Amino acid sequence: MRYAAAGVFLLAGCMLTWTAGAAQAQEARAVFGLKSGGVPIVERPAPGDVRLAYPQAGEWLDAYEETGMTFLEYVSSDPLRPSPERRTIYLVCLEGFEDFQTAREVRRFLAAFFSLPVRLVTGPRPPAAAYDPERRRYDGDEILFALNRHMPDDALLCAALTDKDMFSGRLSAVFGLAYRDLRACVVSTARAWGDPSQARSDDERLRLDKLVAHEVCHVFGLAHSAGYRCLMNGTMSLSDVDRAPVYLCGPARRQLQYSIGFDPGLRDRRIVQALRTLDHAPEARVFATRRVRADRVAARPTRADDLLAARRSPRW
Repeated sequence: MRYAAAGVFLLAGCMLTWTAGAAQAQEARAVFGLKSGGVPIVERPAPGDVRLAYPQAGEWLDAYEETGMTFLEYVSSDPLRPSPERRTIYLVCLEGFEDFQTAREVRRFLAAFFSLPVRLVTGPRPPAAAYDPERRRYDGDEILFALNRHMPDDALLCAALTDKDMFSGRLSAVFGLAYRDLRACVVSTARAWGDPSQARSDDERLRLDKLVAHEVCHVFGLAHSAGYRCLMNGTMSLSDVDRAPVYLCGPARRQLQYSIGFDPGLRDRRIVQALRTLDHAPEARVFATRRVRADRVAARPTRADDLLAARRSPRW
């Protein structure tokens, strides 16, 4: 067993609240005392990246003054990295989450997205001490502490799925939560899904894939992206989650690549295959198109290549 240190670093805890619009932005400002106005960090994009528009009232960046993270800042933060002894992502279905077919689909998507082995296991109920009878919700922080206390020896990190409604601190409700130093994250379907008695729609299945991948990226040390459309954009509502792309923007992908060390082309092909297998054809086409654009750019001579070739020609 590994236990958390006394001081815990909360990385952009992905406090995705269920209430949309200006009212939620107002709550965020009240909790964190934030106001928009920061200049987003815009590093070199990947082919196909789209710049974010100026934030409107009720959007994440209107409530949270986030500017993103440079590659140098990311490297300097000493992010989580796999080792030969510890490189498996554990996807834990906490007691009460019984949609194991969807959990298997999430496992497949995560394995392709992070190019790491993902093991699907069942876990206990969220700790009784995490339940707040006044809020009638579970404290997501306590769930993460419990995950860390029961972390398997070969686990790089644990990502939990729960059907319990969660809160975090003064935020009344959250979709997901991640602690980098605990190497753990949790996503709740209580507000991310509709009627639990109904079969899951394609949109709900894809939504869960994106929420879990987003939280796992936080465990790897990635902050919210503030420059381009990206899976790591902060979101204020379910509609924001659904609009977020399933891919990482160029700066975020370079950070994740530094941490994990994957081959970008091989990873993209595996993600396309996984999305097709999971019946997410539109998202698979988007990923495939981005891969083609990246290959074209990689094959295009740079200015330095052009100058070198010119110097070698007889005219010089």
